[in-house]
Amino acid sequence: MKSCVSSANLFFFRCSPPWARIHRNSVLAELAALLPEPAGRLVTLTGPAGIGKSRLAREVARHVLRSFPGGCWLVDLSGARTAVDIAAAAARVLGAPIEQNAPVEALADVLRFRNPLLLILDGAESLTAEAPAVLGPWMREARQARFLVTSRVLLGLSGERDIPVRPLDLPSGPRDPAASPAVALFAERALAAAPGFTLSEESAPHVLSICRALDGIPLSIEIAASRLRDLPIERVARELQQGAGALHDQGSAAAVTWSLASLAPWERAALRQLATFRGGFFLEAAEAVVDLSGFEDAPLVIDAIQTLCDQSFLRTDDLAQGTRFILFRQVQELSLREGRDEAAARRHTEWVLRHGREWTSRVHSPRAREAIEQLDAERDNLSAAMERTGGEVAAGLILAYEDALTVRGSMLELERMQSRVLQDPDLSDASRVRLEVARSSVLLSLGQYALACESAARALRPAPSGTQAHARIVIGMAWMLLGSQDEAREEMERALVCARAAGDVKEEATALVRAATILDQQGHPEEALDLATRGLEIDRQLGSPLLVARDTGILGMILGHVGRTDEALQVLEETRRFAAELGHRAHEASVTGNMGTLIRNTRPLEALRLHAESEAIFRDLGRSTSAALQTYNRGRTCFDLGRLDEAVECLEACLAHAESGGNRIRSIWYGSVLGMALSAHGDHDRAVRVLGRAVEWCREAQDPREEAACRVRRAHALFRAGRPVEPADLPDAGSVSDDRSREAGILFELLALRALLAARSGDPSGASAQALQILRGGVPPALQAHHWTAGLHTALLNLAPPGSP
Repeated sequence: MKSCVSSANLFFFRCSPPWARIHRNSVLAELAALLPEPAGRLVTLTGPAGIGKSRLAREVARHVLRSFPGGCWLVDLSGARTAVDIAAAAARVLGAPIEQNAPVEALADVLRFRNPLLLILDGAESLTAEAPAVLGPWMREARQARFLVTSRVLLGLSGERDIPVRPLDLPSGPRDPAASPAVALFAERALAAAPGFTLSEESAPHVLSICRALDGIPLSIEIAASRLRDLPIERVARELQQGAGALHDQGSAAAVTWSLASLAPWERAALRQLATFRGGFFLEAAEAVVDLSGFEDAPLVIDAIQTLCDQSFLRTDDLAQGTRFILFRQVQELSLREGRDEAAARRHTEWVLRHGREWTSRVHSPRAREAIEQLDAERDNLSAAMERTGGEVAAGLILAYEDALTVRGSMLELERMQSRVLQDPDLSDASRVRLEVARSSVLLSLGQYALACESAARALRPAPSGTQAHARIVIGMAWMLLGSQDEAREEMERALVCARAAGDVKEEATALVRAATILDQQGHPEEALDLATRGLEIDRQLGSPLLVARDTGILGMILGHVGRTDEALQVLEETRRFAAELGHRAHEASVTGNMGTLIRNTRPLEALRLHAESEAIFRDLGRSTSAALQTYNRGRTCFDLGRLDEAVECLEACLAHAESGGNRIRSIWYGSVLGMALSAHGDHDRAVRVLGRAVEWCREAQDPREEAACRVRRAHALFRAGRPVEPADLPDAGSVSDDRSREAGILFELLALRALLAARSGDPSGASAQALQILRGGVPPALQAHHWTAGLHTALLNLAPPGSP
């Protein structure tokens, strides 16, 4: 029950109860008019438990859906305790796994970039203290979003609009009781419970008595009507009248308590056991958790579930995986208040673990998408199980669900669970090693490269060969991203040896493709292509769509680097389509950005569109680091197009993000191009300062290749500013290789600047000879035409002897 943005996800509105549609017309009209307007930015539906706030919110969403192109989304806050919990629940529903340590602010960014949407926060009464810290940033950043809250009390926020949800109207006189919404609801539910029921002259007084005793509260009326399955209406009315004083004092809670007390022992036991579930359950799960063998008169679990549904203790949602059952919040709270069934809690944990292991074994099979859906559906139950367990069981739970959390969930949430369990002193060495290696992969994805290295290194010594291979792959990739290419390559070679020694073909394929990535970064795309092709063949033999999708994305980039651009784009497009079908939006966004990078030099406007699309998906997912990379790609493309205002704006934004996160490698990339854009824009002093900082960052990162490139660009910025360039400002030519187009451009800049420096230092013949040598060596047309290097090319032409070929 998540979204209402497509026909496949209209879970809100299936089986919408008639009383919500028919008997709330006035408040529905008021809300439908209010929510799209500025005055409706924060609306709270208030009223006692059981009054129908949640159902009304769903019906409102159905009515206003067309007013919100970003969709209407329902966030169940029943399991939330803190501001972080609220943000996590909303992120999960929005499909925006948050990777930052400030999830409230990160989700504010997600909402800011979404189309206008309606976010329904259901059950916020226990979170009034946390509400300002959550809704404040969200409302401030996302002016186009609307928030509909259901709560027993107001949140107390500025601008909050209170819409009280009142009881259903009771008959004002003896005439036509069926015209009363309360009576109409009772009659409908009574007919479902007792097919022979009619609202007659004999039954009407009892119905009126029941509805008045229950103060017109819908949930209480539904539950009371369901009792007609076992009791005559006269007895139901008499029992309610006998408890009328308590009912009026305690409201719907007393009515639900009365209904629970009137249940058979096996029915109450079933409810207590079902209360261990969080976020609902499928029938298979209930059959594994509910044990009614101690009751001679108890039916099968499937029949018990149906009975509880008929009595309005459970509601249902029809999902792609089947019918999901959910306890009404108040029923669950009161059932748990009677005492948690510890045996059921143990069975619940065992089932969550068994379910995770069963389906995670199919993640790398042709049933990958089904497996991810099955695992993702139980994330709330995973959280519930994790809260009550530790040690080996908790480690097993994390390892069973890590694939689904990686694809659909939050990497930060996963890393926190891993860290907590790793602190358990009772964890076995074997589980500790597996969990540490898994955590290192997550840290790598989060951009924590040094921490990923440390985590993987801790697991190396005691690890078996297969696990060692995984750990060494993480270390190798971390070295690559930290700029230490030689160390990365050596580590990947060790990973291959470990994988082959263990006979672990999956890790062998991963090591081959990661080694290919390193070789490609080092400027050896032909060799990289061979390794990537071999790794991909193993993926296909394993029959893993996930691995194939991951590695074809890498293969596509390498194909582009060997000049097979059309083939590369075809491979990447197929990968992107599969990622979208799987619901792996992060991979879809990554591949989209890679496609833009491949065509940036030949089709820059299309590249700009692809980078913007990729950036939007990453922002939608709350992955700000990945989004910043696409902002950089947009800025770089705008720079190439000469759209300097846009370029500077993009590059300043992504550099600020990289610096705030302490990411030196990205700071170097972003700062280097920002310095060029500022210089081209005429802001030479800032350009020199930014490029000077980039040089210092390179030294801190011990990356001599990037340091040489940044020194060249800084000297070029000095030249464009008309300021002197000293020999010490320029690196040696040997520190700049020319095996990649970017570096070839830097080499041209370096040689051209040396020629100009010779001319300024009083050696015109030497400068002329150098210029002629550069020109005769051939200057690529792209460098002649680009606004950054065109000035250098013109200067060389002016230095060359007149009439020289």
